[in-house]
Amino acid sequence: GMRATLVIAAIALAAAAQWDDAYYSSTPNYQDASPSPADPTANYCACEPSQIYLDIVFVVDTSADMTSKTVGDATATIQSTLLPLKFGKALFQSQVAIIAYADKVQTVKNFGDIRNTNDVWGISLPYLGGKATKMTDAIKQASSMISNNERDFTRGVIVLLSKSFNQLDATNIKEAAEAFKDDGGIFITIDYAKGGIAGLKDIATTGYYINDPATNPDNLNADTIYALCDANCFCPDGLYPYDVPNQQWGREVPKGCYHVADVPSVYDAAAQNCQNQKGFVATVHDDDKNFFMISIFPVKARFWLGLKQNGNQFEWADESDVDTTFWAPGNPVAGQSCVYGQQQSGFTSAWFSAPCTDPLKYSMTYACQLRPCDSEYDCRV
Repeated sequence: GMRATLVIAAIALAAAAQWDDAYYSSTPNYQDASPSPADPTANYCACEPSQIYLDIVFVVDTSADMTSKTVGDATATIQSTLLPLKFGKALFQSQVAIIAYADKVQTVKNFGDIRNTNDVWGISLPYLGGKATKMTDAIKQASSMISNNERDFTRGVIVLLSKSFNQLDATNIKEAAEAFKDDGGIFITIDYAKGGIAGLKDIATTGYYINDPATNPDNLNADTIYALCDANCFCPDGLYPYDVPNQQWGREVPKGCYHVADVPSVYDAAAQNCQNQKGFVATVHDDDKNFFMISIFPVKARFWLGLKQNGNQFEWADESDVDTTFWAPGNPVAGQSCVYGQQQSGFTSAWFSAPCTDPLKYSMTYACQLRPCDSEYDCRV
C-alpha cells in the first residue's frame, strides 16, 4: 500500500544545491529551467513546505563521534527544517518522530508527540556519548515505526544525521536501509563529515545524500526541505510512475503517473475519460518515453497516443510542440486524424494513423497521464 511510500528521514546531512532562504515563499521548479507556459508537467513535484505530508523519522547519531556541540547543532537543524511543516494525520500534514543512537538506541519523540511549533522548540536531543555501534538497530526501529504508523497515502522517510559509519557493520546497515527502501521508503542521509563518508552516501536513496554541513552549511535546511518535497512526489497505488532523474540532484521523480485503461475504446472516448480524471491521453516526446510506453502495455498492443490532427497540423494533448516523431513508413495518412503506437521488433515502436471514432476496427488501449501526488496537489481526485 502507500505505506510503502513511507519516507524515512535518515539524516546524514548532505546538500549541495544553490537555493536561497526564500524556499517557503517562492517555489522554483527545479526539474526544468524553462518549461513552456502550456507544459502541464511544469508543476509536477511542486514544493510547498507547509503542505508536505510524510511520515518522517529523524535518526541522529549522538555518540562521541558527533560531540555534544554537534548534537546541539543537529537539534537546531531539525527544528529549522520542521518549522514550515504542519503536523497531524490529515492530507498536507506530516508526522515526525526522532530517534537518537550511539551504543544504544533512545526514542526522543514518538509519532504524535510533535503537534505544533511549541513542540518543535521543545525538541532536545540527548548526548549519549560512547561509540556509534547501533546504527542498524536505529534504522530498523525507524522503519518499523513508519510501517506500524499505518497512514494511508503517505510516504515514509528516514533522515539519518551522522558523522561516522561503522564499516565493520556495513552489511547489516545496508541491509536495514535497503529493506526500508524496498518497502517504498525514501532514505535521506545528512553527512557531517568533511570530505563525506562513502558508506553514508551508499545507503541513501539515489540523490538524497546531503553533505552540506561540511560543504555548504547555509543551504542545509533548504536542501533538506527540498529533499522532503521530492520524497513527497509519488504515484498512487495502481498507477505506473514514469520516473526521470531530476536535474539538480538526480532524484528519481515521476514525470507523470499513468493509468492504463482496463478496456479499450475509440480515441475520442479515451480523451474524454482521461480529461475526467484530470489528465490527458499520454504523450511521447523522446526515446525514453517511447520505451516507457511500450513497457506498460502488453507486447505488440496498439495504444492511442495523445496526438490528434487539427486542421493541417497535429497537436499534442499536453499542448507541447510536435518535434520528435516515430511515424511508420506511409504515415500519417490523410483523412485519419488520430494516432496509435505499436511495438515493432525489439524495443522500438512506430506510429500509425487511425480514425478517431471507429469502434469496429479502432478500439484500443491507452494510458491517461496524471499529475503525481505532491505537496501542492491532492492526486486522489
